Amino acid sequence: MDEVDTPHDSLTEEDVSHLKILAIVHYVFAGLACLGMCFPAMYIGVGIGAMNGNMEVEGNMDPETFGQIFLAIGIGLAVFILLGAFLQFYIGRSLSTRTNYMFCFVVSAINCLNIPIGTLLGVFTIIVLQRPTVKEAFGQE
Repeated sequence: MDEVDTPHDSLTEEDVSHLKILAIVHYVFAGLACLGMCFPAMYIGVGIGAMNGNMEVEGNMDPETFGQIFLAIGIGLAVFILLGAFLQFYIGRSLSTRTNYMFCFVVSAINCLNIPIGTLLGVFTIIVLQRPTVKEAFGQE
């Protein structure tokens, strides 16, 4: 039997089911975050286009500077989105293996800022993590 599917003695069938569902939803949320990479890709494309002289910039701004600003914004957004996707993937993995309780709890709390889907996911994850049987399965008091 795989480590991911091994039930702990303290967990009820409902707990195991909820943890499995939450892990899957966190994986899906990570995939949706990766899909959001299209947004910073547009900024990066505009920045590169402006720096190569393929775009005209109206006003007093130099096209090179305009392109650098857009490129920096795009790269910053891409790093932020990839970090969020990694955290979602890792929390899904941690819920599956029942490890890193505090990490799961903190990321779930941060998810609550991502309205509306992240809020629902964060609240439901916190509710499940607060169950005494789940805490015991994670090795918490």
